[in-house]
Order: sequence, then structure tokens, then C-alpha cells
Amino acid sequence: MFSLSFPGPASLASRKERQDKLNRLSRFAEWLALGGMVLVTVCAGLIPFDRDILVDYLSHEVQGSFTMPSDKGLFAAYAISMIPLSVFVAALWEARQFFRLLRRAGIFDPRSPAMLVRLGWLAIVIAVSSIVTRTLVILVMTYSSPTGSRQISVGIDPTDVGSLVVGLLLLVFALVMQEALVIEDENRSII
Repeated sequence: MFSLSFPGPASLASRKERQDKLNRLSRFAEWLALGGMVLVTVCAGLIPFDRDILVDYLSHEVQGSFTMPSDKGLFAAYAISMIPLSVFVAALWEARQFFRLLRRAGIFDPRSPAMLVRLGWLAIVIAVSSIVTRTLVILVMTYSSPTGSRQISVGIDPTDVGSLVVGLLLLVFALVMQEALVIEDENRSII
């Protein structure tokens, strides 16, 4: 049975039970990351095949009326909007690799901190690129409008802030893991 309950420090769960739980959770997360990569890639890849969906996707943050950009303008806006999604897919791939490492090598693998650092920086890049690309897409979508009707809008979404916080947490956790690896190594040398 798959359980997400986490026992407190007073638990008598054996090391094997904890490792089994880590393996199950890691396997689930590994497949979830893979499914997310496939879903995001397929959905993002289908958007440009229907012009109405493409226009809705690109103009959902544009305020008021605007002159529709040319096909080249739409493609440019679409390409710009794919930057954060591409970084997100890369982050899902890295997360999948990390969960696979946890499942196969355990918690104290020396590769863990480096993977956490990459995941942290990817989360930060996702947040920053989302803010920048959202602004650029609005600018490209309204560029064909008459002078005075063009728009530029810079906004920070709660998911951007969340992504920044998660990125920073992962960077801090990488430092904690590095310290844990040093302590683990020192403990092995004592015995």
C-alpha cells in the first residue's frame, strides 16, 4: 500500500521500511515527472495548429482591443512564450533524474547536492523567464496596433514567487545535503 504519512522521530520504523517508503515515493515521483514532461510537451506542441487557440493563448493577458499581429508576429510571440515551458520541462527531467538517483542509490549519494543545485537554479530561471516572457509576449501581440495602443505590462504572478521560493529552498537544501554527506563520511571513518 502506498502511504504518504511521515512518522515522527519517535517512530520505530526500521531503516528498511524507511528505504522502502523512499523507493515507492521516488518511483511515483519519477513517473509523475515523466508524465508531466510528456503532457506539457504535447499540449504546447499542439497550440500552434489551431489559430484561434494560439491567439487565445497569446492574448489572454492583453488588455482591451489590439490589432492582430502578422503570422510572423504570432510565431514570434509563441516562440517567446515557450521559453519558461522549455525550462520547466528541463526541470522535470532533472527532477526525474534526482528521484531515480534516490531510488537507486539512496539518500547519501554524493551526486544529490549538485542535482539539487541544478533544480534550484532551474526553478529560479523559470520564475524570472516567466516574468520577462509574459512582458515580451504582450509587447509582440500589441506591436501591430496603432501608436498609443501598444501595451507593455510587467507583472509578477504568485506562481513566480512560489517558483523563486522553491528554487531558494532547493539551494539551501543542497547545502544541508552537502553537510550531511560530510557528517556521514566522518561517521564512517570513525567506525
